[in-house]
Amino acid sequence: MSMRDAPAIHTTGFGKRYGSNWALHHFSVSVPRGHVTALVGANGAGKTTLLKLLVGLCAPSAGEAEVLGRIPQQSEEFLASIGYLAQDVPLYKRLSADDHLEIVTGSTTVGARCHGSSPCC
Repeated sequence: MSMRDAPAIHTTGFGKRYGSNWALHHFSVSVPRGHVTALVGANGAGKTTLLKLLVGLCAPSAGEAEVLGRIPQQSEEFLASIGYLAQDVPLYKRLSADDHLEIVTGSTTVGARCHGSSPCC
């Protein structure tokens, strides 16, 4: 299977353990490219842990995963090939979605529009 034919996300027996507690345990899924998928669950169910694992921000304790045919890793090249907005990134009411993307990508045009004033920049 070529990388273009690979599922968007594919995991087998995926998990993350913190000490003796499993935050995510035996998670297996295959999400085809072009499909919209929602993660739904109670607080502490492992949703954030799964996303951090899939973008390479932490290493799994068990199992395997591929995102767009590649093993998740914390590198600029890998992160540039996917989109991820962490839950603790602030969103500012005065800025558009494009403005927020410019901030995340390091563009300087937003600062010029905001004149460097708080709280938008």
